[in-house]
Amino acid sequence: MSIGPNDKTLPRASHPPELTLPAVQPGSSCGFTAGRSAIDGHLQAIEDRVRALRLLLLVAIGGLVLAGGLVFAQQQSIQRLGQQIAAMQGLADKKLEELTPKLEQRARRVELAAERASQVADSLESRLKASEDRMLNSIEQRAPQIFDKYIEKKIQNLTPRP
Repeated sequence: MSIGPNDKTLPRASHPPELTLPAVQPGSSCGFTAGRSAIDGHLQAIEDRVRALRLLLLVAIGGLVLAGGLVFAQQQSIQRLGQQIAAMQGLADKKLEELTPKLEQRARRVELAAERASQVADSLESRLKASEDRMLNSIEQRAPQIFDKYIEKKIQNLTPRP
């Protein structure tokens, strides 16, 4: 199959026809007044839409500027809070350094007091043990005498008297 210039199956590339309008003098009416008012109406509608879009664009830009201002203000606030936290942390570290020796002294005093209390308790325990031992020794020494006296009294009470 050959394709040539005489082949009618393929469209030929051609230039679009030129559109020529009759020349109209300004101020003359050629019967286009009805069409012109329709075009003017469409143009007015387009202009109204463009104005509305401009207003919407201005509102959007204003919103963006407002949002940017709020972000900037929040950033400043966060930065201030960060500085305050850093200052408070430094103050806390300083106070901790000041109080650590005092706390250590108090802990040492408490430990010493606990040691003294333990020594006193040990001393009391040894004294109690000594007292208990003395009492048991005393009972061991006196118990036979006491039992003997008791038994003698019972025997005397049981024996008839002349």
